Amino acid sequence: MDEYVKKIHIDQLRPGMYIADLDCGWMSHPFWLTRFKVKEEAQISQLRDAGIVEFYIDTQKGIDVFDAQSVNEVNLSLDKEILNILAEKPSHAATADLGSELPRAKAILERAHETIHTVLLDAKLGRKLNLSPVRDAAMQLTESVCRNADALNILTRIKEKDSYIFHHSISVGVLLMLLQHDAGVSDDEVIDAGIGGMLHDIGKVYIDPNILNKPGKLTDLEFAEMRKHVGYGVSALKSYQELSYDVILPALEHHERYDGTGYPFQKKGDQISILGQKAAIIDVYDALTSERCYHKGMPPPMAIRKMFEWSKHHFNPQIVREFVRSIGIYPVGTLVSLESGKLAVVSEHNADDLTSPKVVAFFHASKKIHIQPHEIDLARHFGFGGGDRIIRPEDERSWGVDPQYYLQQWLGFI
Repeated sequence: MDEYVKKIHIDQLRPGMYIADLDCGWMSHPFWLTRFKVKEEAQISQLRDAGIVEFYIDTQKGIDVFDAQSVNEVNLSLDKEILNILAEKPSHAATADLGSELPRAKAILERAHETIHTVLLDAKLGRKLNLSPVRDAAMQLTESVCRNADALNILTRIKEKDSYIFHHSISVGVLLMLLQHDAGVSDDEVIDAGIGGMLHDIGKVYIDPNILNKPGKLTDLEFAEMRKHVGYGVSALKSYQELSYDVILPALEHHERYDGTGYPFQKKGDQISILGQKAAIIDVYDALTSERCYHKGMPPPMAIRKMFEWSKHHFNPQIVREFVRSIGIYPVGTLVSLESGKLAVVSEHNADDLTSPKVVAFFHASKKIHIQPHEIDLARHFGFGGGDRIIRPEDERSWGVDPQYYLQQWLGFI
Protein backbone atom coordinates (compact mmCIF):
# COMPACT_ATOMS: atom_id res chain seq x y z
CA MET A 1 0.00 0.00 0.00
CA ASP A 2 1.32 3.42 -0.98
CA GLU A 3 0.57 4.93 2.45
CA TYR A 4 3.23 2.67 3.98
CA VAL A 5 5.90 3.60 1.42
CA LYS A 6 7.99 6.64 2.40
CA LYS A 7 10.86 8.53 0.88
CA ILE A 8 14.02 9.00 2.96
CA HIS A 9 17.55 10.36 2.62
CA ILE A 10 20.44 7.96 2.94
CA ASP A 11 21.44 9.67 6.20
CA GLN A 12 18.20 8.30 7.68
CA LEU A 13 18.81 4.72 6.56
CA ARG A 14 19.38 2.12 9.29
CA PRO A 15 19.71 -1.67 9.39
CA GLY A 16 16.24 -3.16 9.80
CA MET A 17 14.63 -0.89 7.21
CA TYR A 18 13.11 -2.39 4.07
CA ILE A 19 13.98 -0.69 0.80
CA ALA A 20 10.94 -0.71 -1.47
CA ASP A 21 12.52 1.11 -4.40
CA LEU A 22 16.11 2.28 -4.93
CA ASP A 23 14.62 4.93 -7.22
CA CYS A 24 17.47 4.64 -9.70
CA GLY A 25 16.26 2.33 -12.43
CA TRP A 26 18.64 4.03 -14.89
CA MET A 27 21.71 3.67 -12.67
CA SER A 28 24.19 0.97 -11.77
CA HIS A 29 23.99 -0.16 -8.17
CA PRO A 30 25.72 -2.93 -6.18
CA PHE A 31 22.57 -4.94 -5.45
CA TRP A 32 20.85 -7.65 -7.44
CA LEU A 33 17.45 -6.54 -6.16
CA THR A 34 15.84 -3.10 -5.87
CA ARG A 35 13.72 -4.33 -2.94
CA PHE A 36 15.42 -5.82 0.09
CA LYS A 37 15.87 -5.53 3.85
CA VAL A 38 18.99 -3.69 5.00
CA LYS A 39 20.84 -6.01 7.37
CA GLU A 40 24.20 -4.31 7.88
CA GLU A 41 26.02 -0.98 7.68
CA ALA A 42 28.13 -2.27 4.78
CA GLN A 43 25.04 -2.19 2.53
CA ILE A 44 24.49 1.47 3.40
CA SER A 45 28.11 2.23 2.50
CA GLN A 46 27.64 0.48 -0.84
CA LEU A 47 24.61 2.65 -1.58
CA ARG A 48 26.58 5.80 -0.77
CA ASP A 49 29.43 4.68 -3.01
CA ALA A 50 26.94 4.15 -5.85
CA GLY A 51 25.75 7.77 -5.51
CA ILE A 52 22.24 6.79 -4.40
CA VAL A 53 21.04 9.61 -2.14
CA GLU A 54 17.29 9.09 -1.74
CA PHE A 55 14.98 6.08 -1.99
CA TYR A 56 11.74 4.62 -0.69
CA ILE A 57 11.20 2.31 2.28
CA ASP A 58 8.23 0.06 3.08
CA THR A 59 7.31 0.69 6.71
CA GLN A 60 5.14 -2.45 6.86
CA LYS A 61 8.18 -4.64 6.25
CA GLY A 62 10.80 -2.75 8.24
CA ILE A 63 11.59 0.12 10.61
CA ASP A 64 9.63 3.33 10.09
CA VAL A 65 10.82 6.95 9.80
CA PHE A 66 7.88 8.79 11.28
CA ASP A 67 8.52 12.27 9.86
CA ALA A 68 9.27 11.04 6.32
CA GLN A 69 6.90 11.89 3.47
CA SER A 70 4.74 9.14 1.98
CA VAL A 71 5.10 8.39 -1.73
CA ASN A 72 1.70 10.04 -2.33
CA GLU A 73 2.82 13.21 -0.55
CA VAL A 74 6.05 13.25 -2.58
CA ASN A 75 4.15 12.84 -5.85
CA LEU A 76 1.66 15.60 -4.99
CA SER A 77 4.52 17.95 -4.17
CA LEU A 78 6.36 17.07 -7.41
CA ASP A 79 3.21 17.53 -9.50
CA LYS A 80 2.62 20.95 -7.95
CA GLU A 81 6.18 22.03 -8.78
CA ILE A 82 5.84 20.74 -12.34
CA LEU A 83 2.56 22.63 -12.85
CA ASN A 84 4.25 25.81 -11.64
CA ILE A 85 6.99 25.28 -14.22
CA LEU A 86 4.48 24.94 -17.02
CA ALA A 87 2.97 28.29 -16.09
CA GLU A 88 6.32 30.09 -16.39
CA LYS A 89 6.68 30.25 -20.15
CA PRO A 90 4.42 29.43 -23.11
CA SER A 91 5.67 26.91 -25.65
CA HIS A 92 6.54 27.75 -29.24
CA ALA A 93 3.43 27.90 -31.40
CA ALA A 94 3.28 25.38 -34.26
CA THR A 95 3.22 26.71 -37.82
CA ALA A 96 1.43 23.62 -39.20
CA ASP A 97 -1.51 21.70 -37.81
CA LEU A 98 -0.83 18.22 -36.46
CA GLY A 99 -2.99 16.41 -39.03
CA SER A 100 -1.08 17.83 -41.99
CA GLU A 101 2.35 17.36 -40.41
CA LEU A 102 1.90 13.71 -39.39
CA PRO A 103 2.23 12.18 -42.89
CA ARG A 104 5.23 14.38 -43.68
CA ALA A 105 6.84 13.51 -40.35
CA LYS A 106 6.19 9.79 -40.89
CA ALA A 107 7.97 9.84 -44.26
CA ILE A 108 10.91 11.79 -42.80
CA LEU A 109 11.12 9.45 -39.82
CA GLU A 110 11.08 6.33 -42.00
CA ARG A 111 13.99 7.68 -44.05
CA ALA A 112 15.85 8.59 -40.85
CA HIS A 113 15.37 5.04 -39.51
CA GLU A 114 16.76 3.56 -42.73
CA THR A 115 19.72 5.96 -42.57
CA ILE A 116 20.61 5.19 -38.95
CA HIS A 117 20.12 1.46 -39.52
CA THR A 118 22.61 1.60 -42.41
CA VAL A 119 25.15 3.68 -40.47
CA LEU A 120 25.03 1.42 -37.40
CA LEU A 121 25.30 -1.70 -39.55
CA ASP A 122 28.29 -0.25 -41.42
CA ALA A 123 29.92 0.63 -38.10
CA LYS A 124 29.41 -2.91 -36.83
CA LEU A 125 30.98 -4.34 -40.00
CA GLY A 126 33.93 -1.97 -39.80
CA ARG A 127 33.04 -0.11 -42.99
CA LYS A 128 33.69 3.60 -43.60
CA LEU A 129 30.57 5.52 -42.59
CA ASN A 130 28.66 7.70 -45.02
CA LEU A 131 27.45 10.46 -42.69
CA SER A 132 26.06 12.79 -45.35
CA PRO A 133 22.60 11.12 -45.25
CA VAL A 134 22.57 11.56 -41.46
CA ARG A 135 22.96 15.32 -41.84
CA ASP A 136 20.22 15.34 -44.51
CA ALA A 137 17.93 13.40 -42.14
CA ALA A 138 18.69 15.81 -39.27
CA MET A 139 17.88 18.81 -41.48
CA GLN A 140 14.52 17.33 -42.49
CA LEU A 141 13.72 16.35 -38.89
CA THR A 142 14.58 19.90 -37.76
CA GLU A 143 12.19 21.35 -40.32
CA SER A 144 9.43 19.06 -39.03
CA VAL A 145 10.18 20.03 -35.42
CA CYS A 146 9.85 23.69 -36.40
CA ARG A 147 6.53 23.08 -38.16
CA ASN A 148 4.93 20.96 -35.41
CA ALA A 149 7.08 19.02 -32.95
CA ASP A 150 4.12 16.98 -31.69
CA ALA A 151 4.00 14.98 -34.93
CA LEU A 152 7.47 13.51 -34.41
CA ASN A 153 6.84 13.11 -30.68
CA ILE A 154 3.84 10.90 -31.43
CA LEU A 155 5.64 8.80 -34.03
CA THR A 156 8.86 8.32 -32.04
CA ARG A 157 6.85 6.75 -29.21
CA ILE A 158 5.92 3.84 -31.50
CA LYS A 159 8.86 1.48 -30.98
CA GLU A 160 9.72 -2.17 -31.39
CA LYS A 161 11.56 -4.07 -28.66
CA ASP A 162 13.79 -5.94 -31.10
CA SER A 163 15.11 -2.79 -32.78
CA TYR A 164 15.41 -0.63 -29.68
CA ILE A 165 18.80 0.88 -30.50
CA PHE A 166 17.51 2.35 -33.80
CA HIS A 167 14.31 3.77 -32.33
CA HIS A 168 16.08 5.06 -29.22
CA SER A 169 18.74 6.80 -31.33
CA ILE A 170 16.12 8.60 -33.43
CA SER A 171 14.05 9.54 -30.36
CA VAL A 172 17.04 11.06 -28.58
CA GLY A 173 17.93 12.99 -31.72
CA VAL A 174 14.39 14.35 -32.13
CA LEU A 175 14.04 15.37 -28.48
CA LEU A 176 17.48 17.04 -28.50
CA MET A 177 16.43 19.02 -31.57
CA LEU A 178 13.18 20.03 -29.85
CA LEU A 179 15.01 21.19 -26.73
CA GLN A 180 17.56 23.14 -28.78
CA HIS A 181 14.83 24.66 -30.95
CA ASP A 182 12.92 25.84 -27.90
CA ALA A 183 16.16 27.29 -26.48
CA GLY A 184 16.34 29.56 -29.54
CA VAL A 185 19.72 28.40 -30.86
CA SER A 186 20.64 28.56 -34.56
CA ASP A 187 19.39 26.01 -37.09
CA ASP A 188 22.93 24.67 -37.51
CA GLU A 189 23.14 24.01 -33.76
CA VAL A 190 19.75 22.27 -33.84
CA ILE A 191 20.93 20.08 -36.72
CA ASP A 192 24.23 19.20 -35.00
CA ALA A 193 22.30 18.27 -31.87
CA GLY A 194 20.08 15.99 -33.93
CA ILE A 195 23.06 14.28 -35.55
CA GLY A 196 24.73 13.88 -32.15
CA GLY A 197 21.56 12.44 -30.66
CA MET A 198 21.07 9.97 -33.48
CA LEU A 199 24.69 8.79 -33.17
CA HIS A 200 25.06 8.98 -29.37
CA ASP A 201 24.86 5.20 -28.91
CA ILE A 202 26.88 4.17 -31.96
CA GLY A 203 29.45 2.55 -29.65
CA LYS A 204 26.90 -0.09 -28.63
CA VAL A 205 27.29 -1.86 -31.97
CA TYR A 206 30.69 -3.02 -30.69
CA ILE A 207 29.24 -4.54 -27.50
CA ASP A 208 28.44 -8.26 -27.24
CA PRO A 209 24.68 -8.58 -28.02
CA ASN A 210 24.32 -11.05 -25.13
CA ILE A 211 25.35 -8.27 -22.77
CA LEU A 212 23.43 -5.57 -24.62
CA ASN A 213 20.13 -7.48 -24.49
CA LYS A 214 20.54 -9.39 -21.23
CA PRO A 215 17.12 -9.61 -19.50
CA GLY A 216 18.41 -8.91 -16.01
CA LYS A 217 21.04 -7.12 -13.98
CA LEU A 218 24.53 -7.14 -15.44
CA THR A 219 27.44 -8.56 -13.49
CA ASP A 220 30.28 -6.18 -12.57
CA LEU A 221 32.34 -7.50 -15.50
CA GLU A 222 29.43 -7.19 -17.92
CA PHE A 223 28.69 -3.65 -16.79
CA ALA A 224 32.37 -2.71 -17.17
CA GLU A 225 32.16 -3.99 -20.73
CA MET A 226 28.90 -2.11 -21.37
CA ARG A 227 30.49 1.14 -20.20
CA LYS A 228 33.07 0.82 -22.96
CA HIS A 229 30.43 1.79 -25.55
CA VAL A 230 31.08 5.45 -24.74
CA GLY A 231 34.76 5.20 -25.68
CA TYR A 232 34.01 3.07 -28.73
CA GLY A 233 31.47 5.61 -29.96
CA VAL A 234 33.67 8.65 -29.41
CA SER A 235 36.61 6.96 -31.16
CA ALA A 236 34.44 6.12 -34.16
CA LEU A 237 33.06 9.65 -34.48
CA LYS A 238 36.38 11.46 -33.94
CA SER A 239 37.80 9.81 -37.04
CA TYR A 240 35.44 11.92 -39.18
CA GLN A 241 36.88 15.43 -39.32
CA GLU A 242 33.77 16.83 -40.99
CA LEU A 243 31.82 16.35 -37.74
CA SER A 244 31.71 19.30 -35.35
CA TYR A 245 32.63 18.72 -31.71
CA ASP A 246 28.96 19.33 -30.79
CA VAL A 247 28.07 16.17 -32.66
CA ILE A 248 30.48 14.15 -30.52
CA LEU A 249 29.40 15.59 -27.13
CA PRO A 250 26.19 13.52 -26.76
CA ALA A 251 28.15 10.28 -27.31
CA LEU A 252 30.86 11.42 -24.88
CA GLU A 253 28.70 12.73 -22.04
CA HIS A 254 25.24 11.14 -22.08
CA HIS A 255 26.14 8.93 -19.08
CA GLU A 256 27.73 11.70 -17.00
CA ARG A 257 25.66 12.95 -14.06
CA TYR A 258 25.39 16.43 -12.58
CA ASP A 259 26.49 15.22 -9.11
CA GLY A 260 29.56 13.41 -10.48
CA THR A 261 28.17 9.86 -10.15
CA GLY A 262 28.17 9.13 -13.88
CA TYR A 263 30.77 7.71 -16.24
CA PRO A 264 33.27 7.47 -17.89
CA PHE A 265 34.97 10.53 -16.34
CA GLN A 266 32.75 11.31 -13.32
CA LYS A 267 32.37 14.87 -14.61
CA LYS A 268 30.38 17.15 -12.32
CA GLY A 269 28.19 20.22 -12.80
CA ASP A 270 29.49 22.63 -15.41
CA GLN A 271 32.33 20.25 -16.29
CA ILE A 272 29.65 18.62 -18.47
CA SER A 273 28.72 20.60 -21.59
CA ILE A 274 25.17 21.96 -21.84
CA LEU A 275 24.53 19.68 -24.84
CA GLY A 276 25.89 16.70 -22.88
CA GLN A 277 23.62 17.55 -19.95
CA LYS A 278 20.62 17.71 -22.27
CA ALA A 279 21.57 14.41 -23.92
CA ALA A 280 21.83 12.73 -20.50
CA ILE A 281 18.33 13.88 -19.51
CA ILE A 282 16.77 12.84 -22.81
CA ASP A 283 18.60 9.50 -22.92
CA VAL A 284 17.17 8.55 -19.51
CA TYR A 285 13.67 9.85 -20.30
CA ASP A 286 13.43 7.86 -23.51
CA ALA A 287 14.80 4.73 -21.81
CA LEU A 288 12.20 5.06 -19.03
CA THR A 289 9.31 5.33 -21.50
CA SER A 290 10.51 2.50 -23.79
CA GLU A 291 9.53 -1.16 -23.66
CA ARG A 292 12.48 -3.52 -23.38
CA CYS A 293 12.76 -7.27 -22.86
CA TYR A 294 13.76 -6.54 -19.25
CA HIS A 295 11.86 -3.32 -18.59
CA LYS A 296 8.27 -2.08 -18.92
CA GLY A 297 8.05 1.46 -20.17
CA MET A 298 6.52 4.13 -17.93
CA PRO A 299 3.74 6.43 -19.15
CA PRO A 300 5.37 9.79 -20.03
CA PRO A 301 3.85 11.75 -17.09
CA MET A 302 5.34 9.26 -14.62
CA ALA A 303 8.72 9.45 -16.34
CA ILE A 304 8.61 13.27 -16.32
CA ARG A 305 7.89 13.19 -12.58
CA LYS A 306 10.88 10.87 -12.06
CA MET A 307 13.16 13.12 -14.12
CA PHE A 308 12.09 16.11 -12.06
CA GLU A 309 12.63 14.18 -8.82
CA TRP A 310 16.12 13.10 -9.91
CA SER A 311 17.00 16.65 -10.99
CA LYS A 312 17.58 17.49 -7.34
CA HIS A 313 20.81 15.46 -7.50
CA HIS A 314 21.63 13.73 -10.79
CA PHE A 315 20.56 16.24 -13.46
CA ASN A 316 20.81 19.99 -13.96
CA PRO A 317 17.52 21.26 -12.44
CA GLN A 318 17.28 24.20 -14.86
CA ILE A 319 17.63 22.01 -17.94
CA VAL A 320 15.05 19.55 -16.59
CA ARG A 321 12.70 22.52 -16.18
CA GLU A 322 13.34 23.47 -19.82
CA PHE A 323 12.68 19.88 -20.89
CA VAL A 324 9.38 19.76 -18.98
CA ARG A 325 8.30 23.03 -20.59
CA SER A 326 9.19 21.71 -24.04
CA ILE A 327 7.18 18.48 -23.90
CA GLY A 328 4.60 19.35 -21.22
CA ILE A 329 3.45 17.11 -18.39
CA TYR A 330 1.01 15.38 -20.76
CA PRO A 331 2.83 14.86 -24.08
CA VAL A 332 0.61 14.44 -27.14
CA GLY A 333 -0.49 10.79 -27.32
CA THR A 334 -0.75 10.39 -23.52
CA LEU A 335 -3.74 8.45 -22.15
CA VAL A 336 -5.59 10.34 -19.38
CA SER A 337 -8.66 9.99 -17.15
CA LEU A 338 -11.06 12.91 -17.12
CA GLU A 339 -13.26 14.15 -14.28
CA SER A 340 -16.31 13.14 -16.35
CA GLY A 341 -15.24 9.47 -16.18
CA LYS A 342 -14.02 9.35 -19.76
CA LEU A 343 -10.71 8.07 -21.07
CA ALA A 344 -9.05 10.37 -23.58
CA VAL A 345 -5.82 10.81 -25.50
CA VAL A 346 -4.03 14.16 -25.53
CA SER A 347 -4.29 15.54 -29.05
CA GLU A 348 -2.80 19.04 -28.90
CA HIS A 349 -1.17 21.42 -26.43
CA ASN A 350 -2.62 24.84 -25.75
CA ALA A 351 0.39 27.13 -26.06
CA ASP A 352 -0.90 29.46 -23.32
CA ASP A 353 -1.76 26.65 -20.87
CA LEU A 354 0.24 23.42 -21.06
CA THR A 355 -1.76 21.95 -18.16
CA SER A 356 -5.06 22.05 -20.10
CA PRO A 357 -4.52 20.44 -23.52
CA LYS A 358 -7.03 19.38 -26.14
CA VAL A 359 -7.98 15.72 -25.82
CA VAL A 360 -9.97 13.17 -27.80
CA ALA A 361 -12.35 11.18 -25.57
CA PHE A 362 -13.14 7.67 -26.85
CA PHE A 363 -14.08 5.46 -23.87
CA HIS A 364 -16.28 5.78 -20.77
CA ALA A 365 -14.30 4.20 -17.93
CA SER A 366 -17.10 3.72 -15.39
CA LYS A 367 -19.56 2.37 -17.96
CA LYS A 368 -16.80 0.39 -19.69
CA ILE A 369 -18.08 1.22 -23.16
CA HIS A 370 -16.56 2.83 -26.21
CA ILE A 371 -18.07 6.19 -27.11
CA GLN A 372 -18.08 8.25 -30.27
CA PRO A 373 -14.67 9.96 -30.33
CA HIS A 374 -14.94 13.69 -29.75
CA GLU A 375 -12.48 16.47 -28.98
CA ILE A 376 -12.59 18.43 -25.73
CA ASP A 377 -10.59 21.62 -25.22
CA LEU A 378 -9.78 21.51 -21.52
CA ALA A 379 -8.79 25.19 -21.56
CA ARG A 380 -12.38 26.17 -22.37
CA HIS A 381 -15.44 26.33 -20.13
CA PHE A 382 -18.51 24.09 -20.30
CA GLY A 383 -20.66 24.97 -23.30
CA PHE A 384 -17.64 26.23 -25.26
CA GLY A 385 -16.10 22.88 -26.13
CA GLY A 386 -14.58 22.29 -22.68
CA GLY A 387 -15.93 21.75 -19.20
CA ASP A 388 -13.74 18.84 -18.10
CA ARG A 389 -10.31 18.32 -16.56
CA ILE A 390 -7.58 15.70 -16.27
CA ILE A 391 -7.65 13.66 -13.06
CA ARG A 392 -4.56 11.55 -13.73
CA PRO A 393 -2.54 9.92 -16.50
CA GLU A 394 -3.28 6.25 -17.19
CA ASP A 395 -1.19 3.26 -18.20
CA GLU A 396 -2.64 2.08 -21.51
CA ARG A 397 -1.66 -1.53 -20.72
CA SER A 398 -4.03 -1.52 -17.73
CA TRP A 399 -6.93 -0.65 -20.01
CA GLY A 400 -5.92 -2.70 -23.04
CA VAL A 401 -6.29 0.28 -25.38
CA ASP A 402 -3.96 1.96 -27.85
CA PRO A 403 -4.36 5.74 -27.50
CA GLN A 404 -2.04 6.29 -30.48
CA TYR A 405 -4.55 4.47 -32.70
CA TYR A 406 -7.48 6.65 -31.62
CA LEU A 407 -5.44 9.82 -31.99
CA GLN A 408 -4.20 8.97 -35.47
CA GLN A 409 -7.71 7.86 -36.47
CA TRP A 410 -9.12 11.18 -35.22
CA LEU A 411 -6.52 13.11 -37.19
CA GLY A 412 -7.36 11.10 -40.34
CA PHE A 413 -3.90 9.60 -40.42
CA ILE A 414 -5.17 5.99 -40.55
